[in-house]
Amino acid sequence: MKRSLWAVFWIFAAAVLQGNMPTALSIFGAKPDLFLVAVITYSLGSNPVASAAVGLFAGIVQGFSVGASLGSFALTRMLAGFLGGFCTVHVFSENLFVPAGSAFVLTAVSELGFLLANPQIAQGPVWQIIVGESICNALIIVVVLFLARIGERRRKFRLIESRL
Repeated sequence: MKRSLWAVFWIFAAAVLQGNMPTALSIFGAKPDLFLVAVITYSLGSNPVASAAVGLFAGIVQGFSVGASLGSFALTRMLAGFLGGFCTVHVFSENLFVPAGSAFVLTAVSELGFLLANPQIAQGPVWQIIVGESICNALIIVVVLFLARIGERRRKFRLIESRL
């Protein structure tokens, strides 16, 4: 329950930050999708059903914040959450390259699905946007997971020291 509340917090934080992101953070002209980063980060540590529910919620919030394509956002983010939870159950390891690769693939699948559902939204070369956003999201997820692991180690060391 506490974990799901944190996911909701990060989704609303993504809503605030997504529109104010500087263009300096873009790769190949594509900025990271912070909603998708929140969904993938949650899903890489949770089960498929809970991840799909968080993805659906994030898609609805993103659709309302953009003001268009509510159903496409909800469907693709839910799919990304479910697939991320599935990856956690079957593929996940302690190596940071596995979550980064998962984030890259999940972003590419989600954005390709979104652009297939809404072809009129595509601006510029589609492959460039998808690859750029996938790279951005993978890099952000590596940083987030690295910081989370540092925080977890510190918490464990404090627990060990308090028992001594």
